[in-house]
Amino acid sequence: MCRRCSGHSRCPVLCRLGGRRLGPGDPTQPAADLNIIPPTLIKRVEIVTGGASSVYGSDAVSGVINFILDTRLDGIRIDGQTSVFQHDNRNSYITPLFLRIPSAIMVYDLVAFAEFGAAHRRARLNERLTLAPALRRAARVICISEATRAELVARFPAAQPKAGTVRLAAGELFGEELSPAALETVRARHGLERPFVLALGTLEPRKNLPRLIEAFAALPPGLRDTRQLVLAGGEGWGAGPIRRAIDRHGPTVRALGWVPDEELAALYQSCDAFCYPSLHEGFGLPVLEAMRSGAVVVAAGVPSLREVAGDAAIYADPRDTGAIRTALEAALDPNGRRAELSARARERAAAFSWDEAARGLLRELERCLDRPH
Repeated sequence: MCRRCSGHSRCPVLCRLGGRRLGPGDPTQPAADLNIIPPTLIKRVEIVTGGASSVYGSDAVSGVINFILDTRLDGIRIDGQTSVFQHDNRNSYITPLFLRIPSAIMVYDLVAFAEFGAAHRRARLNERLTLAPALRRAARVICISEATRAELVARFPAAQPKAGTVRLAAGELFGEELSPAALETVRARHGLERPFVLALGTLEPRKNLPRLIEAFAALPPGLRDTRQLVLAGGEGWGAGPIRRAIDRHGPTVRALGWVPDEELAALYQSCDAFCYPSLHEGFGLPVLEAMRSGAVVVAAGVPSLREVAGDAAIYADPRDTGAIRTALEAALDPNGRRAELSARARERAAAFSWDEAARGLLRELERCLDRPH
């Protein structure tokens, strides 16, 4: 259903979409940092999802952008003139093909084009069929990392002139230091009595969890026996090999299922190390969240994760179980670089912000509208 602003030129109300408020702070107050929004550019934003739409005034745009960049929607329209972006698991990149107004599409990753079958067959087919024509139709193509942009342009060279990058950010929640009591409450809720290494991701082949489980099991007894490997993330497709690896190692590995952000922040702060050995990522937001929480990070040495973590992580070849084990050993070594890596992680994570993401998105929209900026 369409929620329209009440006639004021700058509506101060942050509306709700599906019961979720889209902006920070008091919902009766304007969104924070309005200076990032050119006042003449946007007066009205319409979010389209599931065949319905919701309309927001310009004061809500900062919160709306935060929500959009972290959510896959059918699309949004600005001032009734421009469809800003579209990507949805159900229709892939189809929507821009039917629009009569300029459009910009959001490319989160090119997992569907990975040679090792990283995506579910249906999603792989949908995106392979729809991305190329959508790239031809779109006025702008917005990628969430330079690595994804480079991968896109290498595969579709004609997209180079219209492709830009808007990098994501970790929420402020992950930078808030929690009390020892709060950390203990979350650990107790999940039955975590021992120190642990944390991994986050949907249980699916691309997340490379069987190799991580075997690498953890191969750690020296002095590092392994006092710890657990904790997996947080919902069940995905092709999870059979992951479940079998978990079963093989019994109490050494705990699968928590999906964990809300509030508890995830506590897990990041509690873990001895965070490991993200994914085979392919468009950005790698969990790595940034863990860094903002001050975790010691072990990451796959793929381009997007190197772009995010820089020199604040220990890298490993995600296809080499021995390399993952060696990286975990370095991360857990009490005489190693743990304090240095934690400090570097917080410092680097601070360079990513949703305000900058909003500025970058608005610059892309100005280009899409062919307006001066």
